[in-house]
Amino acid sequence: MNTTKDFILGECLKLFLRKSFKDVTLKEIVETTRLSKGAFYHYFTSKESLFLEVIDTFFTKMIVFDFGAYSQESLFRFYHDHINDLGKMVTELTDINGSLSIREIPDFNYLYPLFDALRMIPEYHNKIQKAREYELEQWTMAIERAMASGEIKSLMAAGHLAKMFIFSGNGIGLNIIMSNRPAGDIKESFTDLWDGFYESLKS
Repeated sequence: MNTTKDFILGECLKLFLRKSFKDVTLKEIVETTRLSKGAFYHYFTSKESLFLEVIDTFFTKMIVFDFGAYSQESLFRFYHDHINDLGKMVTELTDINGSLSIREIPDFNYLYPLFDALRMIPEYHNKIQKAREYELEQWTMAIERAMASGEIKSLMAAGHLAKMFIFSGNGIGLNIIMSNRPAGDIKESFTDLWDGFYESLKS
């Protein structure tokens, strides 16, 4: 069940997807959420605090994953666990309060809030940088395990292979946004590319 705060976050997500943080006004937020200013301030101390919670609630999950929780049994299982996580993230993002369709959002716009946060908030930038380092570390370990077990074989170093998985995944996400393809295509696109890459590495 959605709470009033969940409702505010969902409605303001839609605003920040369509406009930059600077262009969204408090008046617009109050009108969109159909709350009084007093009611708004009961939940958030400022537009900035609201924006940060929107970013953490909806956007951090797009780029921060618990890679340490993925299978250590094989590289195949590891990256398929990540693909499943991506699918869950997309389902949640495309069904905010049961009413947000990614097709409603113009090209690129759901990168804007994230870029705003990275530019405006040093602590958030540092948080994402640490998440990127953790991601590379976990991918590298998964590939090292796969090499040690004989699951895959390559002349490339594990760290380089890890970057190929990560950076190709970043490219898939950007391609889906740029081409205005349905976000639901993400699982199929990742599976097709990474399965092909994996097959080329198998011993």
